[in-house]
Amino acid sequence: MQNKDTVFYDSVYYSCEGSTLVLDPYTGLRRIEWNNPLRREIDLKYLFSDGLRFSVDFNENKAVLCFSKKDKLQIGDCISLLFDDGKIIDFPIAKKPVKDYRYQASFILYQEDAETLLYSNIVSYRVSYKEESKQPEIVKMASVGDFGYHPKYSSEAIRIYVKNHLDTIKLLVPEYQLPRRTVAKTLKEYKFNWCYVYLMRDNSNGYHKIGISNTPEYREKTLQSEKPSIEMLACKKFPTRKIAEAIESALHTAYSQQRVRGEWFNLDDVDVAAIIETLK
Repeated sequence: MQNKDTVFYDSVYYSCEGSTLVLDPYTGLRRIEWNNPLRREIDLKYLFSDGLRFSVDFNENKAVLCFSKKDKLQIGDCISLLFDDGKIIDFPIAKKPVKDYRYQASFILYQEDAETLLYSNIVSYRVSYKEESKQPEIVKMASVGDFGYHPKYSSEAIRIYVKNHLDTIKLLVPEYQLPRRTVAKTLKEYKFNWCYVYLMRDNSNGYHKIGISNTPEYREKTLQSEKPSIEMLACKKFPTRKIAEAIESALHTAYSQQRVRGEWFNLDDVDVAAIIETLK
């Protein structure tokens, strides 16, 4: 636990006072010019490390989380942060990192990621490389007494750093809201022409009908008007008639030896139970 003086030190060291919002006259996009560029990155390993560093920025009209490393980062690599609550956030590199004296990769800062950085502690980080010859780099976060511990690399310092930068973005760009992650839908909401495969029984003779219909309830009533002894035993819907016909055909083939006529079959109790289970 940090004392009051240490927290005050971190607040001063990562102060964003004096930062300004500037506009690119050519593109019309905004970015923040931070008060002290030398204090903009925070080390995720330990004092004077050449390991992974990260920073919060506002550039080209959006808040971003940036990671930089002296070792080469490239498309296909992935940076992962592990937190003390067990949560892992992966940052797969999909865009070529910017090369200066370090390799820098930027990611849109989402609301969920910001909340995790503000309320959880980073336990370790991992850099996984696309190249099979390079082993993943896993680094445990420094703590009190490790590597000449310094308060500005503590968990509290990281939270203060993130909070100060987010507060500054909110102050300078009040209309900007951190986006929330959206879960990609694996299936679009199509308007399917639903079709049903059904199993009916004629109680007067014990025969069963395996058929398909777009309106099975209407089909049942139609048959009941001819023979009141008919009842529906099972019915399952499929997104297209083509699929329903394939299922119906498979059932007809499976019980072809018991066909009486057309779609009517002489089935025993085991057959009936198996079809009902299929059409659940």
